[in-house]
Amino acid sequence: MDEPSILDYLKSLFRFGRKDKIPFPKVEFVKIPIESESEPAGKLPWRSLLAVALAVIGQRSLEPANNNWMVAVVFYSLSLVFLLWAIAISEWRLAPSRSFEPFHDSLDIRVSFLLPAALFALVAFILFGGNLFTPLNLTLWFLAIACLVFAFWVKTADTVSIWEKIKKKVRFDTWRVRISGWHVLLFFVIILVIFFRVYQVNTIPAEPFSDHAEKILDVYDVTRGDTHIFFPRNTGREGLQMYLTVLVSAIFGTGLSFLSLKIG
Repeated sequence: MDEPSILDYLKSLFRFGRKDKIPFPKVEFVKIPIESESEPAGKLPWRSLLAVALAVIGQRSLEPANNNWMVAVVFYSLSLVFLLWAIAISEWRLAPSRSFEPFHDSLDIRVSFLLPAALFALVAFILFGGNLFTPLNLTLWFLAIACLVFAFWVKTADTVSIWEKIKKKVRFDTWRVRISGWHVLLFFVIILVIFFRVYQVNTIPAEPFSDHAEKILDVYDVTRGDTHIFFPRNTGREGLQMYLTVLVSAIFGTGLSFLSLKIG
C-alpha cells in the first residue's frame, strides 16, 4: 500500500458528509535506558555561588553613593573567572530525563470548531480596525481562541473527568511539600532580584524623559475610556504597559505618576 501524502490527509479532513480515515503506520517506541553519571550527592556548587556573590559586590560598587568603577571591574573579573571555572568542570549538571510513555496523536482536527474559529477571528480582525478594544471584538477574539483550542484538542484514553482531576489536585491531604537546599537558594535569589527591582524605585531615575511623559498621557487617556490597542502618541506602542499602569495606580494608590509607570 502506498503511503498517503500530506495532501491526501488534508483532503480527507474537509470532505463533508464522509471522512476517509488515513491509515497511519503504528510506530513502536523503544525506551532507551538512561545512564546517569555517578556524582557525589550534596556537593555544594561553591564556584557558581561565589561568582554570583562577587558580581553582586561589583554591582554594589557602582551604586551612586560609593561609585567606584575600578573596584567593580575587579569584582566582575573575579566573578567571570569563577563562572568560567564552574562551566569548565561542569559544576552544574542537568538531571537525567524521565522516561515517558509513548503517546500516539491521531492528528484529527474538529472542523466543526475550526470553521467557527476562523469566522470569529475574521470578524474580530475587522472590528479591531478602529484601534479600540470593545466588549464585542474582545468577545469574538476570545471565542476564536476557545474554538481553535477545541479544534486541535487531543483526546486521551483517560476516563477520569477533568472535574475529578481538579478535585484530586486540590485535596489538601494529598499535598506533600519537600524543601531542599536548591529551593532555599532559589528563594534567596528571588528575594535578591526583587530587592534590586524595588530598591530606591522612587528616586531612580529621578525625572521622566519625554517617552515617559507620553506614556503617562496615554495612561490618562485609558482612564478616560480611550481603550486603544496601539497608542499613536508612543509611535504605535502596544498598550499592555498602559493598562498595567492603570491597574498598578489603582492597587497601590500611586495615581497617574512616574512612580506608577516604574512599578508597572
